[in-house]
Amino acid sequence: RKGDKDMVELLISKGANVNATANKGAATITPLDHAVLSGHADVAAVLLDHGANPDARGYCGVMPLHRAAQKGRTDLAGLLLDHGANVNIKGGSIEITPLHWAAARAEVTEFLIAKGAEVNAKDKNHITPLHRAALGSGSKVAKILIDKGADVNAKDSRGRTPLHDAAGRGNDRMVELLIERGAQVDVKDKRGTTALYSAASGTKNSKEAVVLLLAAGADINFKRTAEPDKGFGLLHTAVKNSNPRVVEFLISKGLDINAETATGRTPLELARDTTRLGSAAKRKRKVIVEMLLKHRAKP
Repeated sequence: RKGDKDMVELLISKGANVNATANKGAATITPLDHAVLSGHADVAAVLLDHGANPDARGYCGVMPLHRAAQKGRTDLAGLLLDHGANVNIKGGSIEITPLHWAAARAEVTEFLIAKGAEVNAKDKNHITPLHRAALGSGSKVAKILIDKGADVNAKDSRGRTPLHDAAGRGNDRMVELLIERGAQVDVKDKRGTTALYSAASGTKNSKEAVVLLLAAGADINFKRTAEPDKGFGLLHTAVKNSNPRVVEFLISKGLDINAETATGRTPLELARDTTRLGSAAKRKRKVIVEMLLKHRAKP
């Protein structure tokens, strides 16, 4: 039976190996990993008390503490740490820490930090826990991380900050928090992109994130200087990504609706190009074309 503590104790008494591994697809899994994945704290305790390795690499290359953090289980996390688990251990294909995996779980985030988790730990791609929180809806987690010393301007291997990530997702609450906590609004990533450009490009169509960034002093006249999309301004990318609310707002701010990209394309020309677009995006492009013509874009 799953989660049968008595059966586990019986098997151990008969000589079962608590650190045995079994195949799960292309990966391996240990009894402890299975217990944590299933949320059985009592079984995990028995295994640990009988010598199970708390840092054994299991399913998908991560350790039990990663799983406990992902599930938001402070009880399991505490049990593992009490038995010697490394709070900053890295696992998985990109070598992330348990704190990275806790990015959507406020209680376990606080718990891990209190136990010594490094708030600015970086994975193989230099992504920090705050980057991961910014990609989701974890504004409460982000506040905890920042209060504990997380760097709001940390850059990943692509040069992107948490603000780039939040803006690109159209997460206006996170954008507002990061700006309030000192995020630099015009930092450019390695492709020369700012958070404002990311917001204007975002599929979530978050006009609110664009408004917040402009209010914080972001450069409305920014243009890309690198490929792809060299010479694209905010209006060009909003059109290309079929964001009518952002397009309308940017027009209201006085951006040149006839501005050309490095290859001479105007917002209207981009709007009329519906190649490889789905039906929803095509409907949005039609709205944008009408909007641009209404504001006297050159046909």
